Amino acid sequence: MRLIYIAVLACACPIAGSFAQPPELQPPPSAEPPEARLVRTMIESLADGDWEVRQHLGIALSKVGPSAVPGLIEALRDRNADRRAGAAYALAQMKHEARPATAALTDALRDTEIKVRRQAAFALSRIVERNPASLPPLPTLSGENR
Repeated sequence: MRLIYIAVLACACPIAGSFAQPPELQPPPSAEPPEARLVRTMIESLADGDWEVRQHLGIALSKVGPSAVPGLIEALRDRNADRRAGAAYALAQMKHEARPATAALTDALRDTEIKVRRQAAFALSRIVERNPASLPPLPTLSGENR
């Protein structure tokens, strides 16, 4: 009987040993494509207090093109004024590709922060072409924002 028990244990040990190893953990695949993650990270980083960082991010985002516009429109409504100004600058670099953002940029002309208003005006100056009839009307600015 002991011989059978030893034989069973000898056969079972290599099997048991293979179960004792933890399985290799693979990171879960990201549902977000790498380009979308990069764009999101760059838009979040527009909140950097350094103008030069925001400028470089704006140029990089403009190279992404129209797929970055929805995120930049959302950033124009952010609590952080640096992010709002950076988003407007990025849209300015896109020129006509940022045309879907004209309504949000015209709203930004009423922002309480001058740097946001400046960048929104700059963006509109680069987006508007010779025939601005297709653009939404510009808001009337109150004396307090001048």
